[in-house]
Amino acid sequence: MVYILDEPEAALSPSRQLSLLCFIDNLVKEGSRFIIATHSPILISYINGEILNLNDKFKQIKYEDTKNI
Repeated sequence: MVYILDEPEAALSPSRQLSLLCFIDNLVKEGSRFIIATHSPILISYINGEILNLNDKFKQIKYEDTKNI
């Protein structure tokens, strides 16, 4: 299953964002994949995630190179 989420953090507190990360992680372990557009440093920090810079031809970047930290 592939899930596409657009700024899911918009209505979530930081603790709920962490809960969402746990939920996502469980689904990933079951074989699901996610495409998430976000500005949340919490969601961007997902350990198994890839961060793509849409302003730079979808170039993969490191967490510490994002503007969100």
